[in-house]
Amino acid sequence: MVVTMSNTISRTIPFMWIVFFNDGSCLPQFDLETGEQHSFKLVQEAELDGKLTKFGLFPVTFELSKKIGPQYYFDGKLSHFILKLGPNQRLIGGIRREAQRFFSYSHCLKCGFKWQWMPNHKDQEIGEAGLPIYGNEESYYSVMQPNGKAALEVICPKCGARNDLKCPKCDKWWNKIDEKYTLQCPECKAIKEKRIQPSDDHTIENIFLLGWQETLPDNTNKKMIMFINTKGEFEISDNYNFR
Repeated sequence: MVVTMSNTISRTIPFMWIVFFNDGSCLPQFDLETGEQHSFKLVQEAELDGKLTKFGLFPVTFELSKKIGPQYYFDGKLSHFILKLGPNQRLIGGIRREAQRFFSYSHCLKCGFKWQWMPNHKDQEIGEAGLPIYGNEESYYSVMQPNGKAALEVICPKCGARNDLKCPKCDKWWNKIDEKYTLQCPECKAIKEKRIQPSDDHTIENIFLLGWQETLPDNTNKKMIMFINTKGEFEISDNYNFR
């Protein structure tokens, strides 16, 4: 069974498909002149009729990327991938899997450094968010609150900047005075200059599947699939749910 690509707009798609027929002709996913998208049903029909010989993933060209919508982009460093189907092999292609990861991080407004604070992690390890992780004892400090619970604040691992939890002059807890988290001392009315900004973001990862499957004489299904990321790196597995 061939599954068509997701229609989710992610703005992170550098590839388009091109199908090759046994008469020597080919059909790209998009008309190169107009940018009009061809239906993947044409690929499925060609496979059923025995006309499909090869299927490829090709980098979207710069000119085409301007015609086909914001989810596609040009990357001149990418190569192409072409699968040649053998006798009785059926296509696994035209499949894109998209994964979104939502995460929180800290942004130093003084030096611009971005990181994630995670206790019990190895310092400078790069996490799934693509940011360095810090969690040693020097990466945060705490102040005991009136309710007996500790309030934590992170310290920038690059320049040492931090937010003050209390007014350094009056030793009073700051009062929040607007939605931008501007703080003011209730005693001396000093305004707190925020240095570390807590932020939220997300990443989108697209994986493209390209492979074949074949029904063997004992009715078992054999398959082999390339799982290709947007950097042009790939892994190979016979497990459809590998990525």
